[in-house]
Amino acid sequence: MRRIRKAYYYDHGIVNGRRWREPLGSDYRKALRRWAEIESGTPTQGTIGAILDDYRQNALPSLAERTQEDRRAHLNRLNLVFGRMGAEELEPHHIARYLRRHSHPVAANREVGTLSAALSWGVEQGMLRENVTKQVRRNPEKARDRRVTDAEYQTVYGLAPPLIQVAMELAYCTGMRRGDLLALSWSQVSTDGIRVCTEKTGDTMLIEWSPRLSAAIEAAKGLRRKQGVRGLHVLCTRDGQAYSADGFSAMWQRVMRKAVAQGVRRFTFHDLRAKCATDARELGLDSQALLGHRTEAQHLAYLRSRETRRVKPL
Repeated sequence: MRRIRKAYYYDHGIVNGRRWREPLGSDYRKALRRWAEIESGTPTQGTIGAILDDYRQNALPSLAERTQEDRRAHLNRLNLVFGRMGAEELEPHHIARYLRRHSHPVAANREVGTLSAALSWGVEQGMLRENVTKQVRRNPEKARDRRVTDAEYQTVYGLAPPLIQVAMELAYCTGMRRGDLLALSWSQVSTDGIRVCTEKTGDTMLIEWSPRLSAAIEAAKGLRRKQGVRGLHVLCTRDGQAYSADGFSAMWQRVMRKAVAQGVRRFTFHDLRAKCATDARELGLDSQALLGHRTEAQHLAYLRSRETRRVKPL
């Protein structure tokens, strides 16, 4: 704890690439109590840390697994900065300073989004009066506009091993998220189509067969496995085990490095979802229903139109 001019501060060291000094106020006794709370290493009642901890234990488990993973990491970072602050002492300018001083502005937005969810939970549980994050502007973000061309798709497809080829075709035909694709089991495949219950929203839909989708599933059946092994999942290892997100990502990055060496501008596997939406819309299909978006506003973020607006000069 240090005194700077008329106030006391606790020096947390380097957090998110910058030195973080938590203000403890100008009253020495209150500052000393807060110092003791920080040094104890446990969230005390009435602090932001207590709200974050309650949110982690009681609200987080109801969310999708990938969302839980991301938010747990966010909560750890948020607790370092805000954990020992009193719940009613958190003000908009504290949030704004966190957003503006963060070394990664977009990551800061995501972390404050998690903080907002936790504070809303705290309001519902009577742990504080209001969610002050709603009064603060987030950092500006540039909307992703990467459109994968057919030529780029074919180049990457030609460099990919059979399993990644199947994954690309399934992602392009159905617009499925990577998590749903890796969790896809043979029990979801029927004569009527592929039944998908999305991890993110919990919505269920039946994707009907098309010639290209049927060919992708047939290719999946032909992927090499150990003798006698089929596996429960459409995309699985030679031992029949489901791929983890990290394992699949590592395979994708190896393919992408080869593609970049051949002049392809890097794109993510998730960009294939946007390609599916855009191509489906241009073919006159219901791309919003295909991707499972509940609103047009959600869906517009995935459309990468080739059209250029024509305007008249004065």
